[in-house]
Amino acid sequence: MDAETRRWAVGGAALVLLLLWPLVHGRDGFPLSTYPMFSSPRDTHAKIAHVVGRSADGSAAPLRPALLGTAEIMQASQIARNAAKNGQRAADLCARVAARVGASDDDANIVSIEVRTDEFDAIAYWNGVRKPTKSNVHARCSVGGSP
Repeated sequence: MDAETRRWAVGGAALVLLLLWPLVHGRDGFPLSTYPMFSSPRDTHAKIAHVVGRSADGSAAPLRPALLGTAEIMQASQIARNAAKNGQRAADLCARVAARVGASDDDANIVSIEVRTDEFDAIAYWNGVRKPTKSNVHARCSVGGSP
């Protein structure tokens, strides 16, 4: 074997060893993956920041994105998440949403607004248990002259 062929053989062997290194080292990554995002146990609890309207009978339901000032669900989610991080932002968002609800004939049954983070058990949620396991209300305000 001449020197040129030997260099290519050593370089090729080094490349193969580098590619197999994650298997030996136990780390996940390119080019070999054990797909830990699918194979590792995950927490089944999901935290959702959202804006909820409460009616006079005490029932509560998440409000549609338009009342948060957007037509997009993901933008509404981010607006609620950002507000939940800061008490003043949560209070400001609550007041803006309450004003929009008060001006809407479609939402006449809503008497108060809550900016809150609810935690759900994801498995139970998809089995029909829609009640949050925990709730943290960041801001609460009334609609118009409601208590």
